[in-house]
Amino acid sequence: MAMFVELNAVNMQCKTGLHAWERKLGVALQFHIRIQLQTEANSLTQTVDYTKIHALLVHFSTVEFELIEQLANAICAQLFKQFSSTHTVQIRIKKPHLPIPKNNGASSCIELLRQRKDS
Repeated sequence: MAMFVELNAVNMQCKTGLHAWERKLGVALQFHIRIQLQTEANSLTQTVDYTKIHALLVHFSTVEFELIEQLANAICAQLFKQFSSTHTVQIRIKKPHLPIPKNNGASSCIELLRQRKDS
């Protein structure tokens, strides 16, 4: 049996982007986090606290990254470090507004899936 905790559609203004002006002004990003737990959760010590996950996203929204992939890797590493109950982390980050002329509403998205190394 697998148990998952998800935090979906978290919108934040982040200092992430290839262009210096994106890192200075910030860009809108949308986060979807899915965590598979090591065991079935029967107490808070066996699960993850989604308010702490949200706080982690708030923290990383103020850190400058050139690539969304770097941001995802940093979040993932911290989730494994902060929550020993985490078995697998899946992070999806969507950039709904691309700085491309005449993009007609195009967006981009990256997805990272990582399993704890010591499991």
